[in-house]
Amino acid sequence: MRRVTKNGTKCEIQFRTTSALPNAVRRALMNDVETYAPTEILIHSNTSSQTDEYIAHRIGLIPFVRTDAPLSEMSLNVTGRMASTRNLTGDGFHAVHETPIVRLIDDQTLHIDIRFAKGTAMSHTKHSHIGPVAYSKSCDEAVLSFETINETCPLDYALAALNSLTQRIDDSIFVVQTQYDNDRKFI
Repeated sequence: MRRVTKNGTKCEIQFRTTSALPNAVRRALMNDVETYAPTEILIHSNTSSQTDEYIAHRIGLIPFVRTDAPLSEMSLNVTGRMASTRNLTGDGFHAVHETPIVRLIDDQTLHIDIRFAKGTAMSHTKHSHIGPVAYSKSCDEAVLSFETINETCPLDYALAALNSLTQRIDDSIFVVQTQYDNDRKFI
């Protein structure tokens, strides 16, 4: 790497190569960084005009960030007004942005619990907190740029992606060596 620049939630990394490395880092950023996301939505009461599946889907699309508090589930208990992420209670996580979930009228109620799990975007895109990722190549360098959708430092994501890529390479080397050793025959 030649130069790394950060501006808020944006990051740009310059490589002194035009090989496949920048694309591998781009793919690792998009797929291999572990984050938390809602995995179970327990609906205790839903008298709104929306189906349980619709509400669960809306919540699944909301990016959450883990806080320093111990892991916990979040709850939402709202009657007769707009239910949004501002109304969620629980200490383990917080929504990145205030997002409306469903509009309730009069005496309609929504009471739910949300459970979280760690995962990567390789298993489901709800675990991706990376926005646009792109790279460009010129004669002797490549530039990778990306943006995060939360307040986490983009350099943390870049480091996690590089660690994941390194681990993936180490795992593949072990498989090749092991397979070679098992298939090798002595004469």
